[in-house]
Amino acid sequence: MLIAILAFEWLVLSLNWLKVKIPKEVLEEERKRKERRKYSWTIKIEELEDSLLERLGRLLLDMGFTQYGSKFYSNDSIVIFENESEELKIIVFSSSPLKIANLAGKIEMEALKCSIKS
Repeated sequence: MLIAILAFEWLVLSLNWLKVKIPKEVLEEERKRKERRKYSWTIKIEELEDSLLERLGRLLLDMGFTQYGSKFYSNDSIVIFENESEELKIIVFSSSPLKIANLAGKIEMEALKCSIKS
């Protein structure tokens, strides 16, 4: 019995000494891979108001986005407006689902405000 206990203790101690250390390069690659995983959200607004695009653009600029044509960029997000005849398609890409939820809420509120005023 004593031999079994000592053997078990030796096994536990030896396993603690043999802990595998993951190289920093591997950890860094895994972190970058996870960051590249993007989340997206799309909305289509069928009854397009003239002032809606303008208001959404101002909203995004106020939030710190930079505009290049119909695309708005920030550190970790991209918002794309695709104007299809009477429809506006808004696509949001981000590495953070929380950021997408926040942007989606603000965009929907702005669209709602615009439709109420008309």
